[in-house]
Amino acid sequence: MTGKLKSALILGASRGIGKQIALTFAENGYKVCVAAKTTESTQKLPGTIYDVVKEIKDKGGKAFPICCDVRSEEDIFTAISKSIQLFGGIDVAVYNAGAILWKDVVETPLKSFDLMNQINARGAYCLVTKILPHMLDKKHGRIILVAPPIYNRFFKGKTPYSMTKVASTVLVHGLANELVGSGVSISALWPATVIKSHVTDLRNVPSSLMRKSTIFADACLGIAQEESESGDMDTDLGSALSADPRGCPLSPLVLIQPKCPLSPGPVKVAGGKRYKGLARPPSGGLLGK
Repeated sequence: MTGKLKSALILGASRGIGKQIALTFAENGYKVCVAAKTTESTQKLPGTIYDVVKEIKDKGGKAFPICCDVRSEEDIFTAISKSIQLFGGIDVAVYNAGAILWKDVVETPLKSFDLMNQINARGAYCLVTKILPHMLDKKHGRIILVAPPIYNRFFKGKTPYSMTKVASTVLVHGLANELVGSGVSISALWPATVIKSHVTDLRNVPSSLMRKSTIFADACLGIAQEESESGDMDTDLGSALSADPRGCPLSPLVLIQPKCPLSPGPVKVAGGKRYKGLARPPSGGLLGK
């Protein structure tokens, strides 16, 4: 990266994938706002925003922590405002915060659904609405949400959770059309295979089934650094798409980037190489059935 340092706001960055995204951006010259709710480490929830910032600074990077409960509109607005104040602006915003409960409808009380909806759907929407005025004024910015493609197996055994995550998928598709020509883009990235995290440790997921969180972080960086402004994305991507008979993506990551104003060509990661595991759905469509 050359010229002025760019800046990134990462929500849900105290551990796991979010932490790795913050580290990867910092290692590639970004000033990073590490935002999350966790300020005290526990055995159940190890890692804090302060730990992540210290790790970044120990490696020579620039970062600051901010306590942010994404259920709070005020907290999200404050995280954005402080990032702009300290960094002079925000070039990239990543919404990685999430709440998970994988149960059937009959096993999911309304209280649990409301919590997931507040964090997964409402929080993402709040970030987007609060940061858009700043990015539109600059005529530049990238928003990245963690949201799934729609395929049958995704819903099995977790319909309530899926409802709250697919909301962000709809937001990406709809808002991308509204942003054409603005210089601002919105994309969604989803781990089609299991990414190692604190949750996988708790669930004792075999390491042979998991990918490292650096794969996801590198893909986010590739989206952030995409400089093209040629309009609609390439639609000749049949060879890059694959699914098993149940409609489940086989590639480790799925990118949803429909008709985004800054998203036509292959996404590149640090070093200029295309990330081979990145599957792009056809323009205006989703991977799977």
